[in-house]
Amino acid sequence: MKQGFTLVELIVVIAIIAILAAVIAPNAFRAIEKAKVAKVETDLKTFKTAALSYYSDTGQWPVDGATWLTAEETAMFISGAGQPTGWDGPYLERWPDPPWHCNFVYGGVPMVGTYDWDHWPTCAAWGMGGGDTTAVAASCIPRTAATMVDQHQDDGNLAGGRARFNAGYAGGFLNVIIVGCGS
Repeated sequence: MKQGFTLVELIVVIAIIAILAAVIAPNAFRAIEKAKVAKVETDLKTFKTAALSYYSDTGQWPVDGATWLTAEETAMFISGAGQPTGWDGPYLERWPDPPWHCNFVYGGVPMVGTYDWDHWPTCAAWGMGGGDTTAVAASCIPRTAATMVDQHQDDGNLAGGRARFNAGYAGGFLNVIIVGCGS
């Protein structure tokens, strides 16, 4: 007698594997997306701590970078080149990278997804009164992930509040106020 699997047995095994994959795969992808969102939230907390330390040492907020991730921005937090009296960094070991990567054009210059440091002299542009504010923009972030970050950081409304999303710019970016405007 010949030993082996019949065609029916093989089809049943393949069907069981396919059903298991259909059940497990979506959960695995959701877990990956949640991990990416958690990384962005951790990076925002790291930026906030760095900005507060910078302010505590120098008496002023780090200035707005001219474009996405410039040497000026890394100098504020990492190298200290050209920084005001009292700078006692580094405040970051390295500039974090967001978990999503893409290429986009900013002001005619090709860029790669990263975080951008922003500083505004007033919260009025955000409709949140006066006072200084600092924010971090994460580029190349999908809307679903931006919504999850906003729900954890703010009010879940990507058009208002402390977190704002723009899908048509910089590969999709989320700008989050980390200090100021009543934080």
